Amino acid sequence: MKPKKYLTMACLSCEGTGLEQVANPQWLQYVRKKSGLALKQISQQVGLSVSHICSIELGNKGCADWILKFYEKLEKKTVSGVAE
Repeated sequence: MKPKKYLTMACLSCEGTGLEQVANPQWLQYVRKKSGLALKQISQQVGLSVSHICSIELGNKGCADWILKFYEKLEKKTVSGVAE
């Protein structure tokens, strides 16, 4: 089953009085695995270390917008059958 792209969490910048949507680490991992790429291949393409990408996919580090956009493009390629 495909995980949701975003999780709704208490906003840390407003001391938890509001809600924010953050990238779901399980969705990031799902997209990468569906594309058939290893962590090393993703890290080379985005220019970050394997351990940093792994930490993002495990939810230990936040996901920057540009990384989320990379995964979105990767998902579109995979869905259209152009995944490498």
